[in-house]
Amino acid sequence: MSKSTTIHTSRTIMSAELIEVLDFPKENLDYFEIMANNVFNKKTESSKKKTIKYLTQLYNFRKDDKKFLCLENYWNKIEDREKPFVALLFAVSKDYLLQESVGFIKSVKHSSKASIENFEANIDRHHPNRFTPKTLRSVSQNVASSWKQAGYVVGKMKNIRTECPPSYFAVAFAFLMAYIDDFRGDYLFNHPSVKALDATKEEILSLVKAASDRELLDYNRAGASIVISFDKYLKGF
Repeated sequence: MSKSTTIHTSRTIMSAELIEVLDFPKENLDYFEIMANNVFNKKTESSKKKTIKYLTQLYNFRKDDKKFLCLENYWNKIEDREKPFVALLFAVSKDYLLQESVGFIKSVKHSSKASIENFEANIDRHHPNRFTPKTLRSVSQNVASSWKQAGYVVGKMKNIRTECPPSYFAVAFAFLMAYIDDFRGDYLFNHPSVKALDATKEEILSLVKAASDRELLDYNRAGASIVISFDKYLKGF
């Protein structure tokens, strides 16, 4: 799990642009050719290049990247409305500024305000005096926007925290990110992607069981002992 990568000093999770790339009919093109052809309809070459740079930094798009291959595989199974949510779960596993915001966003009660000022305070707590006030505001707005794209926050100004219940697909994907990062047993629940899930542990385990029934993962529970495995799933990668 990356501790040194973030695009949130400049961008968000860019879910709309990611959707443009991954939903584009590939035919004989690879993702880099699709992006080079300006699938985003950016107005300038500079804007297009910057978009490609930050998308690639976060999502990679390479066939030797196990996380990206799993994202690509899930992309073809989930509903369109879930795509920004799954993009966030992927990004949380890689982007440290997003990881550091998980505890804050989960601490805000549903229907309460998740203010930009509180996002700023959370970032400053992790990185005291690192950013100028202007940059801190910009970074905080980017992080907040990423959570908005995934459905955890709504509103242009008020930033109201909303319920964002995961599907069994999203839960399986969160645990898959943790598994690839070598989290096992109960430690899986400590992974940022899993901690980001807007559900109680028992609700999550119920969805894990549903994912297991659909062969997205292997799951066994005996008392307090929980075993979740993706070995069979990952054999194809």
